[in-house]
Amino acid sequence: FGGAIQPKGERIRFRVTSKEDMNRQIIKGDFCTLTIPQFQQFEMPPSAQRGVVTTIEGILRQAVRNLEFLQPERLRLGDLDNFHRCQAVIERVKEVVEERQEHFSDPEHHSEQNNGCRGDEVLARDGATAHEKNRNSSDDNTSTFQCFDILLDDPSGNSFLENLSAPLKDPQLSLEKYIRTPNQNLSIGLQQHDHSVEHNQKEISPDAPGTIINLGIDDLNTIVKTNHHD
Repeated sequence: FGGAIQPKGERIRFRVTSKEDMNRQIIKGDFCTLTIPQFQQFEMPPSAQRGVVTTIEGILRQAVRNLEFLQPERLRLGDLDNFHRCQAVIERVKEVVEERQEHFSDPEHHSEQNNGCRGDEVLARDGATAHEKNRNSSDDNTSTFQCFDILLDDPSGNSFLENLSAPLKDPQLSLEKYIRTPNQNLSIGLQQHDHSVEHNQKEISPDAPGTIINLGIDDLNTIVKTNHHD
């Protein structure tokens, strides 16, 4: 996404509570990681759908297509553990997007009662499809939505999720600005500026015998991780 790097990183959290929320516009920046805590092991790294401008439903449908595309290859390679993890995520996401499709194709399901949350505990259950859950429901005429959270963590600060209440605060949406770590600065292409180290380098001559320059823990972590990747 072609935006200038913002002074601070940003975390966006949005609570999806209805099928209509799936229409919200979302921008996943080039350096953004998208996670859904209720969908076990669902994490979309910066390299996936980078810079995309779409809706919540659109980004989830594309995620399913991307995962399904590589499932035959995972089986061919015998990577069964990864295959089953991906399949669990695929089925979980499909429950949400297919439930939404059924909602709009059936005129009887356009009432306000469909905006209720089924609850996070439902999403934590394994092995049951949305249709099976509906059949086991005590009231087959009442359909409730599986609520979940969209988390966008973008160290560049260039991601976005639509606020339908703007300029007022959206109770379902929270924004948090944060100071980037040195590693995050490096990941988005910014040079690290450690003023304390620069100050020490100016006052201490590198040729002075017996000189010891102390590095902070952040600097040490950066060096270790950089060397590890090399």
